[in-house]
Amino acid sequence: MRLTVALSSKPLRYAMGTRRPPISFNKCHRFLSSGTHNKSLLTLAIETSCDDTCVAILEKVGPAARLHFNKRIPSNHVEFKGIHPTVASRTHEIQLAKLVNKAVQSLPENISNSPEVKSLPIHNPQTGKSTPRRLPDFVSVTRGPGFPGCLGIGLGVAKGLSVAWQVPLLGVHHMQGHALTPRLDRALRQPSPPEAPTSKEPEPKATLSPEFPFLTLLASGGHTQLVLSRTLTSHTILANVHNISLGDMLDKAAREILPPDLLSSLPNIAYAAALEEFAFPGSTTTTTPSPSPS
Repeated sequence: MRLTVALSSKPLRYAMGTRRPPISFNKCHRFLSSGTHNKSLLTLAIETSCDDTCVAILEKVGPAARLHFNKRIPSNHVEFKGIHPTVASRTHEIQLAKLVNKAVQSLPENISNSPEVKSLPIHNPQTGKSTPRRLPDFVSVTRGPGFPGCLGIGLGVAKGLSVAWQVPLLGVHHMQGHALTPRLDRALRQPSPPEAPTSKEPEPKATLSPEFPFLTLLASGGHTQLVLSRTLTSHTILANVHNISLGDMLDKAAREILPPDLLSSLPNIAYAAALEEFAFPGSTTTTTPSPSPS
């Protein structure tokens, strides 16, 4: 089974009765694929594949990445002891617009004089004034796999932003995002390149790790796969389970193993994490990327 995503083969276009040139993802893809180009790319990303409503604003400059905004709002499924798709969809409907509104407040201010960098006036409810913020170069959204109803809500909002802002829309494969997360983590730890070079000598080529090609064992709540990644957009599934994923199995086992009083006191349905803490107290650690300080 082969999963290939060609970002530049058929760029998305929206005809809205204007005379603006067709929007294309080709130039964005060129800079995303290169770790040496110092052009800044900015995206607003939406994830609604399951029970968490997530929005992020990510900027990439050369090999470095910077989070300007990164928030998630979980939905409550404790009474069902598992994810209820209808409840998850309802939470997305309620929370996504609010989260996007908060996210755009964190768009970097537009201080560039370049005509290629567009502005977006963002109203600040605290001051009552509008500030010119940098318009994202494209909108990213999870296109699957996931619950169809949940995915549809995120895709609808992302398409609306893409059309309103007249910027490309990038649909991201859920498992492709998981496979490339180590490279994102590495990019977030890289120092940002200087806006202007301090010398005429070419900068040394920076590489992100793991370098291509590399293998990834994806073990999530819905998938367990061994994936070979050759490039950003070329991934081959070498092995795949067909009955139950590892994460789902651990959650189901935890519901049977954990004491009833402990199970009923949990504030969420992260049963596998609770089982790990129950079996190995003090062994769990959590690291979540945080937005970089302004």
